[in-house]
Amino acid sequence: MNRFLLVSTLGAVFLVLLSGSAQTPSRDENWTRCQDNNPDLSIGACTALIESSAESPANRATAFHNRGDRYLRKGEGDKAIADYDAAIRLKPDDAVAFNNRGDAYLDRGEYDKAAADFDAAIRLNPDYVGAFNRRGYSNLFAGRFAVAASDFQKSMGLGATGPYSVLWLHLARARSAQDDAQELSRNAASLDLKVWPGPVVAFFLGQMNAEQVKAAANSDAKTQHERNCVASFFLGEKVLLDGKAGEAERLFLQSRETCPPGFIQYQGAQSELKRMGR
Repeated sequence: MNRFLLVSTLGAVFLVLLSGSAQTPSRDENWTRCQDNNPDLSIGACTALIESSAESPANRATAFHNRGDRYLRKGEGDKAIADYDAAIRLKPDDAVAFNNRGDAYLDRGEYDKAAADFDAAIRLNPDYVGAFNRRGYSNLFAGRFAVAASDFQKSMGLGATGPYSVLWLHLARARSAQDDAQELSRNAASLDLKVWPGPVVAFFLGQMNAEQVKAAANSDAKTQHERNCVASFFLGEKVLLDGKAGEAERLFLQSRETCPPGFIQYQGAQSELKRMGR
């Protein structure tokens, strides 16, 4: 073989080897990608770490947990739950894994399983504000209204603030036939009711009517789709409390149709329609 051909051949082999090594991320690169917000990038990296014999059980638990989060974000609930199961087996004291598996069950409308997971998260972390909130949703949608009110009250006591916290607590109390008009007024006192979803709070306070809430929902072209989802759900709850089941059903159907994926109001509308036999 002449010198030129030999050099060319060796160069080609070197480039192939170099290319191959460039396509295989390092362990550190995989950990960085496993935590990336891009699900498609993250899932592959987490899978590589899960399948690596070099990772400890605790590290594999983290990789399973992260991959479960990304599957949940993609709407692949079965895969997410399987990964959370694996993460919990490897690290049974991970409150966040229980909470996030609860989220996956909540998305599927499996409210009892969701509540059980939020129970576990709270046992592991008694100050877990998010778990109290999520358990509140699960209990509310399952029809355990007074229990839901207690959960939302606890989350507010731990520091949950803002109009949605006020709205969910009021709704749970109203559905459990509690008169919380004075507390609603106190909880809303520090809110700017001009900023969405402030108009919904103002509606429950009797300061706005339904048409004004709808007008506020449609005032911003970029967010009107999401706002109409929220408005329809809470307006539906109000007319349901007023005994107008037919009108409530129409509003819940509208909310379910307009809610973006992952909106908690979608699950709320779905649970109400199920109770109505729809």
